[in-house]
Amino acid sequence: MMFPQLYVSVRREAREGNMVNRDYVKALYDYGIYPAIKKTLPPKNQQFWPVSFDSEVFRALNDRGKVSFAQRQIPEEYSDAFFEALYQMIDEMPELSWATGFFLQIQVQGTKEATAHNVQVPQESFLEAEGYRASAEDERLFRLERTRQIARALRPIDMRKLKAHNWVIDIATTVSLDEAPFSLLIRKETHPRLISLLMGISTASASELIEGGARKGYYFDEFFHTGLFGGMRLTMPADVWSPWKAHYAQAYTTDKTLTAHKDKGKYAKELDPAWVFRNMRGADEKFLKPLAKLSREAVSERRPIHIRLETRVRLPFAWDVHRRYDPSILSLLTSKVGNSSVWGWRHMRVQSIRAVFTEYQRTIDSVPRTLLPTHASLIIGLTWMTNALINRPKEGSEWNVLRDTLCVHEQIDDVIVATRPLNAFFLHSVILDPCPRISTHRYLSIKSLKTLLALPRGSADSELVSLVAGNRGRKDNSEAVEADKSFTRVLVNKAARMITHIPDDAPKVFTEEEVAQIPGATTEHQYESEKEDPQQQHETLSNQRSLDSIFQRMGAEIVRKVPSTKEGRSWRKISDEEASRLQWDVLCDASQVGEVMVGWKQVVDKDRWNRVVDKLFPDVERYREKTMGGAHYLQNLAQCSWFQDYKDILEDRFLSIEEKNAITATARKKLREEAEWLPLGKADKMWGDGLKREPLHGVGIGPLVPSIVINPSPRNRARRAAHT
Repeated sequence: MMFPQLYVSVRREAREGNMVNRDYVKALYDYGIYPAIKKTLPPKNQQFWPVSFDSEVFRALNDRGKVSFAQRQIPEEYSDAFFEALYQMIDEMPELSWATGFFLQIQVQGTKEATAHNVQVPQESFLEAEGYRASAEDERLFRLERTRQIARALRPIDMRKLKAHNWVIDIATTVSLDEAPFSLLIRKETHPRLISLLMGISTASASELIEGGARKGYYFDEFFHTGLFGGMRLTMPADVWSPWKAHYAQAYTTDKTLTAHKDKGKYAKELDPAWVFRNMRGADEKFLKPLAKLSREAVSERRPIHIRLETRVRLPFAWDVHRRYDPSILSLLTSKVGNSSVWGWRHMRVQSIRAVFTEYQRTIDSVPRTLLPTHASLIIGLTWMTNALINRPKEGSEWNVLRDTLCVHEQIDDVIVATRPLNAFFLHSVILDPCPRISTHRYLSIKSLKTLLALPRGSADSELVSLVAGNRGRKDNSEAVEADKSFTRVLVNKAARMITHIPDDAPKVFTEEEVAQIPGATTEHQYESEKEDPQQQHETLSNQRSLDSIFQRMGAEIVRKVPSTKEGRSWRKISDEEASRLQWDVLCDASQVGEVMVGWKQVVDKDRWNRVVDKLFPDVERYREKTMGGAHYLQNLAQCSWFQDYKDILEDRFLSIEEKNAITATARKKLREEAEWLPLGKADKMWGDGLKREPLHGVGIGPLVPSIVINPSPRNRARRAAHT
């Protein structure tokens, strides 16, 4: 559309480009285009147009802030009336005075919603019905009309010159209800009959395909998470015979046109759970709030929802499908639901989810690390439910685990199982404690949480904590010491954080007896129905788990931090990738030093050994002293994920000073007794080159040789003697 009223010669000469900004487009759509659509197009065509420009922007905006608008089509038989109505709106509305005298530059794209399939044909010409047999004359007229429609869709391609078997075609029927204000929804239990109508197979065969699920190419597209209603899609398996050679069929409701968004394999607007945690306020403003507004507008307008049925066949079979539209059959497959009730259901659920998100943001700082999985499970579950209100619920792998974990449970034959007694999906619990969470007896495992949040496999628990709880400042509780007021949290550039993944089968570093000595609060909350809910808890975030993870990554990251010469040559013998696969045991065997380092100097000294151990695991007082004013504790150590996790324990405001020092003592004891070597650095560095008189081991590649200290304990001397 060209708008001569906006032409300004100065701007034109400056080549500033398009002068039709967002405000102009919004006014044109809200005061001109959509009123003209409502005035001139039949209801079955109006359904594809958004209620307002803001609703379309919400649908078109992806999570990266880019807009991808969809085509909207006006059937050619209504185009003259539409533009006449639009000109009239522009003349009448002061907000559109700038658009007076507009003219068109036209290009033609697509046929799905528009020109090819709106010719009225006899009632007997759509879906096949039992007992109906067309007369020879009816059949001739039907085939002639269908041929005209196909030729029209293909124009300007000459259908007679096509190799018909090389082409496939989608034949579709839109089913609407003339009785206002009601919508049509497909009932789930009628899918066998629906597939039979669309594909030409028996209902028994269709039932087998449905039972096979994704393995047989069948997918249920649940409507608004209601359970009872939903469309479907089916890719016909090669081993199932269809008389019409049908390849594919789908049935869906037209509510999806408001939120459809094709982008990199996605077909609808989608809320990413990791984005929700990173920017919950932004997720609300840019996604949930517009979705609620869209639903509210649909309620106000009593916008109807129709059904679209599609079958994909090779071109020679285009005359065999969608032959007769029998309302008596379709009425058995569908339900009539009030428009306001349908959209009101979604609006109510979105507003409820927004309320939980708001409360979560306000109170997340009150949650101990040990309870975070119960809160994270709730937020991920609500994100999944939000997406299910737009498109079908995600399925497979951990999404199925999420569904069954959050679902209402019932005891059947002495087994607790996930059920949906009211058909729609409801959470089993939402508890304000004061931050919203679900039951501490039913939440996702840490592995599931990391997978659903797309965290790297084997990533540290602190990555999960940082994402779920944010970079909240932690300080000791008020029962500790007054010095907390001067405590400064040292922030580390996340891009520089060392990533060391822990294998799933990595052995535990601490024994059960040692774990029992590590302070940690219980994560289990007692409630009256506890005996009715005997689900075994997952291992949750805890000081015990964190300390084990710290030691599992410690060896790899100490080796990865081996220094280099001024010329850039590393004293490390192995690559960074190889070093990242090392585990705790590399520090427990001094003979492995030669496997990982080119050259080094070493000393056996009890005092130095103890100083290094205390330096790597400082107590609260030493850590505060060294980090006062925002300084890093040790050079080389700030980006080590194991030390960041240990630092989080020292800064955890839910632990007392005594509990933190007890954890420090446990870590020091483990390192002092089981490690055989450690880097001997200076007071402010993890690695150093302070040994001058000691002999060189390995090969020298520079004058400043990295130093290590050997554990002098009697137990270690015995081990070294055994190695010798």
